[in-house]
Amino acid sequence: MIILQAETEIAAPAERIWELLADGASYAHWNPMLQWGAGTLTAGSRLELTVTLPHMPPFVQHPVLLALEPQKELSWRHRLPVPGLLSWTQSITLEQLSPEVRRVTQRVSLGGLLASLYKFALGRMIQHGLDESNAALQRLAQKEFPCHRC
Repeated sequence: MIILQAETEIAAPAERIWELLADGASYAHWNPMLQWGAGTLTAGSRLELTVTLPHMPPFVQHPVLLALEPQKELSWRHRLPVPGLLSWTQSITLEQLSPEVRRVTQRVSLGGLLASLYKFALGRMIQHGLDESNAALQRLAQKEFPCHRC
């Protein structure tokens, strides 16, 4: 298993951060790596995500939502049609560091026979996307006004 990870500390209530993470329609306004095309936040449901990585055309994934624990964790997994070749699991977790600060960790786990090749080809771009996504989430969650599309 190959893991790529990005962490950030956000001075905002968990409710505010979760509001942004759970509103798939808003991803296009703030998330530079993911656009949520369709799907509901129900464990086992299939999502439609468009992944945008630097220097690559966007590509669509249809992952299955694995975990949904409001204000704590959101994760999904995408697999290639041939079992064992490649799986991509992405999770976003929130951890309370103090009453005012949360740590947000985004993790991409690559598994299967092609995981090393995938990391070699796209690892830096995925890491960049995770870092940029966390920075955008931090900027938006720490805004003083409630409208996250403004």
